Formats: sequence, structure tokens, C-alpha cells
Amino acid sequence: RFCSARLPFASRSTMSAAFQSVGQLSPLPREALDIAAAGVPARVAKTRGYRGELILFTADENMAGWGFHFVNQLRRRGHEHWLIMADSADNCAGMHAQWEKMVSSYSEAPLSCAYSSYPKQHSGWAQWTRANHPDKMHQVYIFWATRWWVSLKLMREGLNILSLDVDAVLLGDIYSRLHSPPMVHQDVIITRNDDGSQSLNCGFVYFNRGASRARREQPSTYLTATNTEVDSHCGERARPESAADVPAAEWVCELMWERLRLFLEVDRVALRDSPKREVLWEQDAWNDLVKSLELRRRVFPWATGYGRQSDLWAALGYERVVVGGRKHAEKFVAWRKLKHERSPPFGAPDEPPYARRFFESSLETPLLWLPLCSPPNSS
Repeated sequence: RFCSARLPFASRSTMSAAFQSVGQLSPLPREALDIAAAGVPARVAKTRGYRGELILFTADENMAGWGFHFVNQLRRRGHEHWLIMADSADNCAGMHAQWEKMVSSYSEAPLSCAYSSYPKQHSGWAQWTRANHPDKMHQVYIFWATRWWVSLKLMREGLNILSLDVDAVLLGDIYSRLHSPPMVHQDVIITRNDDGSQSLNCGFVYFNRGASRARREQPSTYLTATNTEVDSHCGERARPESAADVPAAEWVCELMWERLRLFLEVDRVALRDSPKREVLWEQDAWNDLVKSLELRRRVFPWATGYGRQSDLWAALGYERVVVGGRKHAEKFVAWRKLKHERSPPFGAPDEPPYARRFFESSLETPLLWLPLCSPPNSS
């Protein structure tokens, strides 16, 4: 099950003690670890994971203030089970140097920062850069793509991953919501922009490896109806799940990374009309992936906007068919509305009136969900 939710306000309730990890974990070594190195994902998971959870966010020394603010707010919420993902060992070192005063003068715990040399080392990036002048955005696209590969590596070590952008603010106990129905029953949770575009926003993505277990062990009356919808959508009754199965959250994350890798491994020079390099933007990749999960075939309705006439799409087996003219309804996902007795599980905010309007117009509407069908092969 794939759930789309708008960015939630939360009531200022007492924080649950279940995921209060401050004081319970050790920092990573100051010399940055490379996630791509053998044994490092397991080491990171053991050192920084807590009760099967890890919060992942990106930062570098040039935006260290954003990262430091995020560390501060997570610790104030009681969460130490987080990892800063930088794009190089040097950037980790630069952030450590700037944070040193917090350690020496204010007794703050050291940072935990790591980087990954892969997929940055993939040779396919070179064909998408602008060779004639500096191209800072090229490095940003690599950085953004890397977090999904890193998420996948850490999930394979048994962790649920909450991936957040550092311009997010947690106004309540996020885990009390993620671990309660109906959220706990969803394999992947992602936010959707509230601008009418129906586009997804990957600034908040939660990969829940334990969703299928929660559906068995934390039953709810709404599950009977949604299980019927899943069976109907997927065309056959799902077989009983076993411990050997790959969690849906994990294979969705792998599909996300594979979608980006797809563009790295095409021969761009051989194309008659190549699309713009913005096809590497993670957000459009997420939108195309979820539409593909709905249709159960690979489609690119968002990415084609960067090169509508390109011969790449035919090479990838996709033919663009516009629905609804300029509205481009072919991009829209046919979300179901979650019929749950406690949906949504958010309290009304006590902020100014605009927050109340947002709550009433967005958060009081049913959560949106999409059935996930198992992949047709056993890989």
C-alpha cells in the first residue's frame, strides 16, 4: 500500500517514549564513513539505528546551518537516531569543524555524518553534464539521487527509513502517527504538494518495512475493504507473506533508484533528440514511478516534459498520450480515499487562522492510498 499525505500539522501532545533515543546511541567516527564500502551500511545501522528506525537527511558544509538546525530540532524531540548524508568526506569534515564549538562550549554530542562514493562514481553521469561551463546543479542531481541508493542499502540492514528535507519542521511526535493505524499499515508514505498540481513531494518519504506485519498484528475494520481493493486491483488474491519476502517498501525504493539509473545507462550520444538533463530530477522520477506502480508498467508522463519529441521514450517502450489537453491528466494517479474510522490521525493545530484553514481543507480530507501489486517475477 502506497499512501500520499499532505504535510501534517500535529497537536502538541506528549511525546511517546518509544523512540526517545537521545543518550542511547553513539556517534559515528569523525572520519567520514563511505556507505558504498563493504560492511559500512551494517555498521551505520547498528550504530545509528534505534528500534528499527533511522531518520536520513542531507546537508553539506555550505548549508551547515540548515543541517545544524535540523539536528537541534530532532534532539529536542528526543530523536538521536538520525544520519546526515553529505556528498563527500570533505563536506563531513567541514561540518564537524563548524560544530566543534557546540561540543566544546555547550556539551552537545558530536555529529554523525557519512557519504557515499556510489552512485557518484557511475560513469553515466558524465553524459548529462554541461561541459562548457560550471554546472552546480549537476552535482545536486547526483546528491539527491544518492539518498535513495543509501536508503536502499540501509533498509537492507533491517531499518525503516524516514527521509526528510531540512526545511521541514516536526510539530509533534511523528512516530506516534507513523506507528498507529492507518499509517502503520502503509508500506510507503510520501507527501503531495497542496498546489493543485497533484504532484508528489519527496521532502517527506517514509519506508515502512513492517507494514505487512502490522496489517496482520494490528488489524482494523477498514483493512477488510482495502484488502478487497488490493485483490481486485492486482487481479488475484495475494499469497500469504513469508519471512523470505522482500518488504514492499524495500522494492519500491529499489525501483526508485533503478529509475534514475535507467537514465545513466542510456547512450545519450546515440539519441537523435536527447531530453534535457532535468530527467534526473528525483521529484519527477518519484511521480513517474508512482504512476507506473498504479498502471503496473513503466511510464514517464512527467519526465517527457523535458523532451517531448525525444526518441528516448520510444527506446524505453513509452509512447506519450496526452489526456485532457493542457491539464495533462495522464500524469494524475487514481488514488483511493482511505475509509478509516480515525482518518486522519492529526489533531487540529493551535497556530494562527491560516493553519486552521489548512487543516480543514487538507488534513480533514481522507488520506489517499494506492494498492501495490507484487512484482511479477521473483527477483
